[in-house]
Amino acid sequence: MEFWLGPGTIESEGYAILNIHNLPIDFRRVGTAHSHPSGNATPSDADLHLFSQSGSVHIIMGYPYTLNSWKAYSRDGEEMRLDVV
Repeated sequence: MEFWLGPGTIESEGYAILNIHNLPIDFRRVGTAHSHPSGNATPSDADLHLFSQSGSVHIIMGYPYTLNSWKAYSRDGEEMRLDVV
């Protein structure tokens, strides 16, 4: 699995804006991954909108960023099992 950082990402202390339209077209891309510094790995409304537009697996990592502080979600925002190997 590869992670791509999209050009044109805007960030501040409280948020980040990722323009998915700046990502190159590549059908190997299966989803997104991002962090929630608050520690709450539940998707926001903006996350759910992003999920619906790109890929089938989306990962949210929450602080303190351990092996147990992340969750995977489907395109529909349903929590799903994803094994780390």
